[in-house]
Amino acid sequence: MKKLFAFDLDGTLLKNDKSLSAPAVCALTACLRAGHTLCIATGRPPRDVRGILPPALADIPLVCYNGARIDQGNAVLFSRTISRRGALEILSLAEKANIGQVFFEIDDVLHANFDLSAVWTGAKTAPEDLAALSFAGVHKVIACASPAAIAAFASALPADVPASVTDADCICQIAPKGVSKASGVRFLAEREGISMRDAVTFGDDANDIEMLKECGIGVAMGNASAQVKAAAKYIAESNEEDGVAKFLRQYCKI
Repeated sequence: MKKLFAFDLDGTLLKNDKSLSAPAVCALTACLRAGHTLCIATGRPPRDVRGILPPALADIPLVCYNGARIDQGNAVLFSRTISRRGALEILSLAEKANIGQVFFEIDDVLHANFDLSAVWTGAKTAPEDLAALSFAGVHKVIACASPAAIAAFASALPADVPASVTDADCICQIAPKGVSKASGVRFLAEREGISMRDAVTFGDDANDIEMLKECGIGVAMGNASAQVKAAAKYIAESNEEDGVAKFLRQYCKI
């Protein structure tokens, strides 16, 4: 029976050094050859994902920005944004919480109010005045701070604003209303005529919990938090131990 497999990237499919191992590529391509549908489900932007996947996986759908945009090849299958007004309100709340590191993802381009090398080694961008940018909508807003500051900021957000606190509680990822990794996987399942009962999802962090619960088989990584593991049906070995590849080889008999 045809399955839909959805993979988070960081802490799940990727090693800690952000590389995609040969066993992982081998297992995923074997699933494709067996006739299954594969997709990536990540908080990352499309440009990042395209830079990671090898040619053999270049045409699989990409659920990006925690479900706010879905790409396949050169086509955008789905896109939803936070309005300009909503994004600026979130920025104002961050400023009130004394969070000085915020960035907007707009049309697959990152805009930050600080030098990103302070967060990610090698990432360089000139700080911008986010409120002065000309844009209609934002696919994702991210705030970076200490766990205590992020917790206070997240609690101040309106209840209907989808927010995930990830990366050791130091990052708050804010998506447009009505989207999540789960909604992205559901969109692709409906498009492919596959029941969510036949979806298998892999994740390790808080923004993976909903899709782990909603699909037929949710697989948490061995390195996932207790909260994520509690949402899953199975626990794989860690990302450093090629847990995804090992699970696929056993589950799909490849």
